[in-house]
Amino acid sequence: MKSVSIDELRQSTESIVREAAHEATLVTDQGEVVAVIEAAKPISPGRRFPSGHWESVRRPQLNADSTDAVSADRDR
Repeated sequence: MKSVSIDELRQSTESIVREAAHEATLVTDQGEVVAVIEAAKPISPGRRFPSGHWESVRRPQLNADSTDAVSADRDR
């Protein structure tokens, strides 16, 4: 497993991240491992929510323009 310091990571981020797609890389700070950069695991295709999920979600019922409700929620 490859190891790089934080300073090396700062100077060569792009190449280190590209290499980590093939081999995990340890990131060290003063000789101590502080992080691991490794390839992301592929996301499995398919549904993200179970069937019928959105039908069971309770939504507020508004009798007016939703802009006021969104603004009020944002400002709280």
